[in-house]
Amino acid sequence: MPPIIIAIVGAGLASFGAAGGYLLFGLITSSMLFSIGTSLVLGGLSQMMRKSPSFPDFKQEIRGRSITVREPVAPHRWLYGEARIGGVVTFLHVSGTNNEFLHLVITLTGHEVNAINNIYFDGIN
Repeated sequence: MPPIIIAIVGAGLASFGAAGGYLLFGLITSSMLFSIGTSLVLGGLSQMMRKSPSFPDFKQEIRGRSITVREPVAPHRWLYGEARIGGVVTFLHVSGTNNEFLHLVITLTGHEVNAINNIYFDGIN
């Protein structure tokens, strides 16, 4: 076989390989772009059709901050500045012959505070 035929066949196979590579790259790129476009369109449609979430009333959230509660596990609360807050009863014990002494440990924050200026019982200082 003459060397020119081998060169022509080799060039033809190389061009088919290159064309196949470009075709494969084009198919992968087009399918990726189609997937991204479909995801964006469906995401936009789902956002348009969903209801807006209802948020709780802020007054109810504030009310819960000034009430002392009993919880077995409570999250740490961080306090900055001055605030009127309630705590979490972490220890409760009665003692005495007729249970006349009540021992309470109320945790206010998860860190050290500078001062507790006022203590309120039933809203009375």
